[in-house]
Amino acid sequence: MCFLFPRTKLSLVFKLIIMHNNKQFNYLNLLLLALLILGSCKKSSEITYNEPAMVYFYKYGINADSLHYTFANKDVERTEDTVYLHFRIMGDAAEQDREVNLIVEDSSTAVQGVDFSFGAEVIHAGAFEDSIAVILHKTAKLDTTAATIHLAIGASKDFKPGYTDNGINLSGTGSRLQYSIIMSNQLNKPDNWDGSLSRYFGSYSRVKFQFIISVSGITDWTSTPYPATLTFIVQQTKAALLQYKQDNGHPLLDEYNQEVTLP
Repeated sequence: MCFLFPRTKLSLVFKLIIMHNNKQFNYLNLLLLALLILGSCKKSSEITYNEPAMVYFYKYGINADSLHYTFANKDVERTEDTVYLHFRIMGDAAEQDREVNLIVEDSSTAVQGVDFSFGAEVIHAGAFEDSIAVILHKTAKLDTTAATIHLAIGASKDFKPGYTDNGINLSGTGSRLQYSIIMSNQLNKPDNWDGSLSRYFGSYSRVKFQFIISVSGITDWTSTPYPATLTFIVQQTKAALLQYKQDNGHPLLDEYNQEVTLP
């Protein structure tokens, strides 16, 4: 049964009710009321439709269109690690798992099954947001060059590709149907250095970053530590730099032959 009426039809219904209260209600009015209800139901059914289910990359944060990963700041014994791709759907959640079609584009230099592999490529039952694991493998070529994984979302039996525009992400570039992972075994500048880490550590250099890692013991810089933790690391590193100078008779120099200092 329908209970939603256009405003003009509702006004007519109210008039009929008033007429009924005035004892003027008759079979003709009753027929008219029935037609109004059926007409409203018919119109509602005509404008109601189901869009196909769609999926897209949920991008947020710094450099939202890509992820830079290095094994160089991890334990030397680690031979693989897992990162996650985040997704949102357009449409309703389902009672069963649904497949996502992840396409490895030809421009990729990383090889699926050698340099990386995927976990289950599904949006789980009941989920509007979900993640898919990408297992990265530390291979010998990563010691000298970075390998890239360029991904796109294709149509599957359960989902069509979602948005093709940027969406609301802080990088302001790229599409919500593409994402890239750049992996290496070299010490790369963290994505969040220029944003938050530089306020504590100053300008970036590979030697400085490696020294901070050795002093702090922190190997995962994919997220920014709390301010109190960063302040403590700065104090630790300054003390260690002073000790290095006393032990070696000269300051620590970076790859640009500049003294390593912190603000």
